[in-house]
Amino acid sequence: MIINFMCIGVGRSGTTWIYKLLDSHKDISMALGKETNYFNNFYRSRSIDWYHEQFSTKKDYKSFGEVSNNYYFNEGIAERIFKYNPKTKLIFCIREPVDLLLTIKSFADRRSLRFHSVEDFLQTPIVNIMGQSDIAIANLSVSRPTLDDVFLKHTGRSIRDEEASGGDGDSAARQMLGLSDRR
Repeated sequence: MIINFMCIGVGRSGTTWIYKLLDSHKDISMALGKETNYFNNFYRSRSIDWYHEQFSTKKDYKSFGEVSNNYYFNEGIAERIFKYNPKTKLIFCIREPVDLLLTIKSFADRRSLRFHSVEDFLQTPIVNIMGQSDIAIANLSVSRPTLDDVFLKHTGRSIRDEEASGGDGDSAARQMLGLSDRR
């Protein structure tokens, strides 16, 4: 048995839902607990056999995986996962930053954590609010991409460039998204 995929994401980004969904699949063995924390907390102190014992092997599963809210904290974790299995597939679970911060603020309120100001909240390490280790937000910036931003990222061209060259920008956008060009 070898773990061949991992879902990594910040808390409050849907990782529990993904864990439950994958755990319900008949061909997948998920870690018996959502987070083993093997590659961050137990890599040096526990054996690979201990890690494998965190997964059910009662039947012939096709895939073994785990979900962690902690594996994105430390650069060394990616290297450890790669050394364990270079073919590990990674699923990253992200969430729109402002919505994430509002959810974390709501979580902090439910835990009766109080902040003097928005700046005080933003300077408090999220992991302290969530009950984990010592990481702080160094910088936060939020912007909404325009359709032209998305088109440029995926095609290397601007919609306006496409229109200027005699092409139909809407047609090019539909093509990029794999949609029919029929109207």
